Amino acid sequence: MDLSKVVAFSRNFAVLVKIEGPDPKGLKMRKHAFHQYNSGNTTLSASGMLFPRSILSGDVAAEDGQDMALVLTVASLVEPFLTLGHRTSTSQDPVKLIPGARIEIMVEGQLNSDKEDPFWVPAQLLSLVDVPVSSGALKSLIETSVGSKDSGWDVGWSLVSGDSDSQPSTNMKHYSKPLMQRDEPHDAMFMAKSATRMALLGVSLSLLGQPNLNLASPCSKGDTLVTLGSPFGILSPLHFFNSVSTGSISNCYSSGSLKNSLIIADVRCLPGMEGAPVFAKNGQLIGILIRPLRQKSSGVEVQHSVAAGGPMGSNHSCLQPLAAI
Repeated sequence: MDLSKVVAFSRNFAVLVKIEGPDPKGLKMRKHAFHQYNSGNTTLSASGMLFPRSILSGDVAAEDGQDMALVLTVASLVEPFLTLGHRTSTSQDPVKLIPGARIEIMVEGQLNSDKEDPFWVPAQLLSLVDVPVSSGALKSLIETSVGSKDSGWDVGWSLVSGDSDSQPSTNMKHYSKPLMQRDEPHDAMFMAKSATRMALLGVSLSLLGQPNLNLASPCSKGDTLVTLGSPFGILSPLHFFNSVSTGSISNCYSSGSLKNSLIIADVRCLPGMEGAPVFAKNGQLIGILIRPLRQKSSGVEVQHSVAAGGPMGSNHSCLQPLAAI
């Protein structure tokens, strides 16, 4: 399958996800490379992947019992808007957003016969999913530099534009503040779990015309990668929506394993592309991009993804980790 066909196929699955909600103190954009703030409301965005319920081992339905399609994106997008109990992990109830928060996804027009241009569809948060194998692999990488203050790792984009402690404005603003704040445990497991956690969304959208999605077989060094993501999506959605980036796998973890839990790839990624699906040259799904692992002293970013390799939500994968530089 040539590149143009892979891109055309991938457009059936790649989406832009945005969340907007009340933020009177202007704090919910912390840890995010960019945001929009206006009249006490903050808007964040990331990329995501749309797929039918049939890819899951169990059925998923909306709260009112209505069947729905599903969207997978990074949990870091929605976590600032969770209720306090869920942000502090003290609540055992199903995840819930604070009052006034809402999620929408931008979908390719080709998924609706009545629309030619991309369009927005409301979505709801169904659950957060941890990926133990992925976070375990990332934890082992982070632990190689434990005790090295200057040469250790952080999670998040190194994009810098202005003082991270300045007050929010009505325009797009960039933050360089690291993932770990003083009130959060700065340890390898916390970082790894935070980086690999996924959010599962539900959306009322018919996918009758969507092609079948196949998961990629074990990946090898040198394999071609194609990803569609929406960098800086809320800045100008129609301009950045589903931008194409290509590259190749440069290394795998664990080497020689049939179930690689961490893949390092040479793919150009920008803030907002976390959550984007990654495809092989034959159109099979390889994984989902997440925020990069950033080397403190040099600022070099290693882009990760939670990759496809088994039933989503199992202890073995969540549609298994991939990383891109």
